[in-house]
Amino acid sequence: MHVRTGPSGVDHQKVSCVLSPSSCQRLLRRNAGSGVESNVGTSAYNESIKVYFRSHCMTTPQISQDPMYLMLRDDNVEGFNQARESGQSCDLTGCDLRGLDLRKLNVSGMDLTDTYFRGSDLRGIDFRGCQLGGASLADAKISGCYFPPELSAEEIRLSVTMGTRLRHSSNM
Repeated sequence: MHVRTGPSGVDHQKVSCVLSPSSCQRLLRRNAGSGVESNVGTSAYNESIKVYFRSHCMTTPQISQDPMYLMLRDDNVEGFNQARESGQSCDLTGCDLRGLDLRKLNVSGMDLTDTYFRGSDLRGIDFRGCQLGGASLADAKISGCYFPPELSAEEIRLSVTMGTRLRHSSNM
């Protein structure tokens, strides 16, 4: 593995392998405590590392405290949609949405990277324009869904039947 750091922390373009979650944690601990950069340990550095590892490592689904996320967990899709229409933002990246009835959910333009939809009812959702890299559709109901054209039918089928994480064709 080759990771190069610069004045702003990790150079996000210089990783030559995919890291396992344990490797991510080891690298984070090693870099965070190394003192190599003057900004190591600062909130900007820590945020840079967190964003980097979130985008390059398999994540575990998160239970967010975001009020809009909690609406979905409480089966309040209509309230979620109304809040979005009124301009409220919501970060669902990496969130645990397994087993939920999400029919009629408005996700237009949302970043759903690493979101976990295992066993959810997604029928009829329009995912065009969404970021779905790393999302899992294992055992989800997807009849009538629209997906971004970057995702092949085979990629979607593998995610639903085998539980693989989605990969946009530009990321393969």
